Amino acid sequence: MFQNSISLEPDILVPTSPQSWYFICRSVDVPPGVVISRELLGKPIVIFRSKVRNQNIYALSAHCTHMGTHLGQGTVAGDHLRCPLHHWEYDGQGICRHIPQMSTLPEYARQIAYPVVEHYGAIFIFNGPEPLFSPPSFSTIPESELGLGHGRPVRLRSPWFALAANGFDMQHLQTVHARALHEPPSVRQLDQYRLQLRYVSRVIGHSAADRVMRWLSDDHIEVTITCWGGSVVTVESDLGRTQSALLLSLMPTESGTEVMPIVAVRKTKFLPLDAVRIVGARWLFSKFLQRDMIILEGIRFQPHITSLDESMRHYLEFLGNLPSA
Repeated sequence: MFQNSISLEPDILVPTSPQSWYFICRSVDVPPGVVISRELLGKPIVIFRSKVRNQNIYALSAHCTHMGTHLGQGTVAGDHLRCPLHHWEYDGQGICRHIPQMSTLPEYARQIAYPVVEHYGAIFIFNGPEPLFSPPSFSTIPESELGLGHGRPVRLRSPWFALAANGFDMQHLQTVHARALHEPPSVRQLDQYRLQLRYVSRVIGHSAADRVMRWLSDDHIEVTITCWGGSVVTVESDLGRTQSALLLSLMPTESGTEVMPIVAVRKTKFLPLDAVRIVGARWLFSKFLQRDMIILEGIRFQPHITSLDESMRHYLEFLGNLPSA
């Protein structure tokens, strides 16, 4: 379905689908004993949660290695997934542990198993045999102090790296989002898989969302953007009166990119207020991103490196060093 890489410049090859973490579903979508079917970069997979006390969650390739039956129709037996056709049982590592009336199990009886983690009320899957880096997280607010809201998926006819690039495009911050920088931004590569940008901006626009942002921030918005393995972008905003964060998971598809958002705010002791603040943060982020979504629909991302600002140059160099799926 996917080719290995796309050339942006002679010396920059971008993986069509990077080896990274991907938001696959919400935690509540997989209660104990339930099997669901999904696709990971065009590959059918199944996710299930065990019935045992620890309620571990696992992800396996979808078609049984025995005769190709789709395991999404299977059942959970304790800590195993049972094929609906012949009742072969696979553990979370994809190894067949039981076949009715057979004492010796064939060596080929195993499924591909994907690393899985539950984070921010969501299930993330790594599309490789072992995670190359830790799951994406926010650096300014501990997870235990977060109130969370999950948005709906958005599909765009745009390559994933064009969407992530927008976070590092300082020129478009002014022309599209009506923001001006107080000082030059700083870019830091934390390691091979994480690139971080920090800047302080002020609002120069006059829309309803701009007026709210200006009031909340006193025209001093501290922003931290981190790209994780190419496929996840976290945006953390300190507005003075409030702190909020956004996680965007970018899933390459055959026709473009599916974007899955998670919005977070720092919790208070008053739950109804937190619910209102989550709705407000979702509205502000959606208004901010809506402008990008409209403009990026159908883009053919072919930047001329010589005309780019430094933060975008850092991002493109980062892309060229990401491992392909």
